[in-house]
Amino acid sequence: MHKIALSMKEANKDSNVDYIQLKEKIEKRFPNLHPDSLEFLTTGEYLYQVHQDNIIDFAPIVVEFSKVVENELNHSLKNHNIINKKQSLTLGQIYHKFNNVSIKNWPNIHEFLELVIKLRNGSAHTGKSTKSKVNSLRNMLFNDNWLQLITN
Repeated sequence: MHKIALSMKEANKDSNVDYIQLKEKIEKRFPNLHPDSLEFLTTGEYLYQVHQDNIIDFAPIVVEFSKVVENELNHSLKNHNIINKKQSLTLGQIYHKFNNVSIKNWPNIHEFLELVIKLRNGSAHTGKSTKSKVNSLRNMLFNDNWLQLITN
């Protein structure tokens, strides 16, 4: 799905949305994002902005946003010595890891992860998603401050 998102990005490089400016804006808002997460988030947001008024399959965008969550939580678990530095868990594995570990700053992490996993699975496994589903995930990341919480 990530390759599809990158192909979509390349196919729309002549759009009115400036990828570099968008990346700089996201980096200012979320200065603690790891480089891979910054790329996933910028690609997802770029594609969203380019296609928000179009009728397309939003699955690659949902997957890009989900990869940000997965990547950042993996880094956090490594930084807290909960998982080995060489490990990389999927969202489902991370969800189960939080069954055994609680982090005070994220009291509702289970509910958040359940929603992200549901949206991601619906996109990754069927290859189809809607604008309303991507809006739901975007809202959790940007407006409900989940991305801010997991990157601090």
